[in-house]
Amino acid sequence: MGSWIGIRDTLVDSLYVVMPQNSNALGILHGGVIMSWLVSTATMAAARLSRSAVTLGALDNISFTSPVRIGDVVYLRAWVEYVGRSSMEVGLDAYAENTVKGERRLTTTSHMVFIAVDERGEPKDVQTKVKPVGINEEKIYRAAESRREARKEELEERRKEKPVEFGGEFKWRLNTSRIVLEDDALYGRYMFGGKLLILMDELAGTLASKYCRDNVVTAAVDRLFLVNPILVGDILHLDCVVAYVGRTSIDIGVKAIAENPYSGRKRYVTTAFFTMVRVNKEGKPVNVPPYNPTNEAERRLWALREERRRKIRELSSEMQEHVERHSKLAEV
Repeated sequence: MGSWIGIRDTLVDSLYVVMPQNSNALGILHGGVIMSWLVSTATMAAARLSRSAVTLGALDNISFTSPVRIGDVVYLRAWVEYVGRSSMEVGLDAYAENTVKGERRLTTTSHMVFIAVDERGEPKDVQTKVKPVGINEEKIYRAAESRREARKEELEERRKEKPVEFGGEFKWRLNTSRIVLEDDALYGRYMFGGKLLILMDELAGTLASKYCRDNVVTAAVDRLFLVNPILVGDILHLDCVVAYVGRTSIDIGVKAIAENPYSGRKRYVTTAFFTMVRVNKEGKPVNVPPYNPTNEAERRLWALREERRRKIRELSSEMQEHVERHSKLAEV
């Protein structure tokens, strides 16, 4: 028979100092690095509650509200908001502090889903459940429950559809492949989700920089689902294209495919869309060169991103409600 604990009892904190190797030429923290830190902190919260190995299954939209610079201290906090049979909904907040000025600001907030797995990598039951304590935890719990149901419906719809295709002619495109090494893994067998996000963010940033011929920073990554795991020894293929161009930002789509080098069998892993913002030497947004889709493949992906951007703007108002609920639970 399992047990239960309150949401507050699942809190895990991490602290990082932003070093030069974590940053770009402007001294701004790489988006992929902070995403990896977020995944790492959330992994600890999920593993601590489930007392087992866990893998990243899904990631909600992450938007960065302010740049983080060399010398800043990044405070991350994660907590488990809801537990299913083998899955866990984890909430996250990240704050950056300028230690000289003593100013602390919210950098991002998001949610992730983790799956508890056994030694064979199969999902296993989580014995400890979350039970809300108090009105505020009840609100957080119900919101997580609603997100879980909505995510299940969206995943079911995605399974009925083909993954977003980058086939056809794209004027702006980059791809790369590499072997997944043991250093890339967590729990010995599976590639760490944070490392995958770093690699995808780096490739997206490279293509965006080539397009803009200027510095870019990661502003957001859209919701994604990790459909299949990536194993140590697999060949990881990343393919990215320019999906949409706004006034100061550009959306880069990145698809990840894992290949068994012995059988040649390929497995679709995920497709992520990174929003990159062109910035000047002071780190201020500046206009990007305009672009008009030139063929059916580009026009189809452009329309998908245009619609998705509209939905994300509608969801942005929910972020403040999220922060207000969590501030009562997890005041950093």
